[in-house]
Amino acid sequence: MSTIRAALENLNSVIGTLEQSVDMMEQARKGEQRDMFAAPSNENGKNTIDKEAVAKRLDNAIEKVEKLLGDENVA
Repeated sequence: MSTIRAALENLNSVIGTLEQSVDMMEQARKGEQRDMFAAPSNENGKNTIDKEAVAKRLDNAIEKVEKLLGDENVA
C-alpha cells in the first residue's frame, strides 16, 4: 500500500503544479485582447493533447482510487 500512497502524494503534488500553471496562464491572458478572426497560431499543431483521452484517463484513475480507498475503509 505504501507504493500507492507515494503515487497519490506525487499525484497531489503534480496537480498542485498544474493548478499553478493554469492560474499563471489565466493571469497572463487577462490583459490580452484576443482577435476572434485571426488565423490559428503555428503553435496549435505542436504538442497537441487529446483532451478527451486525458479526461477519460483521469476519470478512470479517480474511480479506481475511490474504489480502493472505499475498500480500505470497509476492511
